[in-house]
Amino acid sequence: MLFLLVIAGGIGTWIVLYQPFSVDGITQPQQRFSDSRLGLSFLYPSGWQSQVDQRKATIHLFDSSHTAQVDIVVGTPPGGDLGQYLQQKANQLGLTGIKSGTTRSFAGAAWQQIQGNVQQSGASYTETLLATTHKNSIFTIMLLAPQATYAQEQQIAFSGIYASFQFI
Repeated sequence: MLFLLVIAGGIGTWIVLYQPFSVDGITQPQQRFSDSRLGLSFLYPSGWQSQVDQRKATIHLFDSSHTAQVDIVVGTPPGGDLGQYLQQKANQLGLTGIKSGTTRSFAGAAWQQIQGNVQQSGASYTETLLATTHKNSIFTIMLLAPQATYAQEQQIAFSGIYASFQFI
């Protein structure tokens, strides 16, 4: 009986100290971002970093090489419609070859989108802008990745943000 008690105690100590059944962080492909002041929550890829500028109501997400990036901005809705707003934003960012996309639905909202190309440090990037209004605010998402890898980033990183995006 004492022998079984010692064995059980040893196994219990081993489990507590070494945690052999825990899931390594590397196997968790996404991490959560949530900010009640900005009114949103979503998942983004593990290994990416986030920076929040509360003064500008902006969230900046980026991968380790800073080539794939996502900016989310919360602000006061413009006077015109969202299509005009996105066109103005695209012009400000220097996008060329602009194409209006179909409306995308996620987070219980209809998001208008526009896509174009931009040069940064001699490299060609694709950038997609999405916008919707919610509770007297406009939410703008800007997705940027090199043209050669944009489709891959869309599948791996950007789609997870859409799928998990929530207004809070």
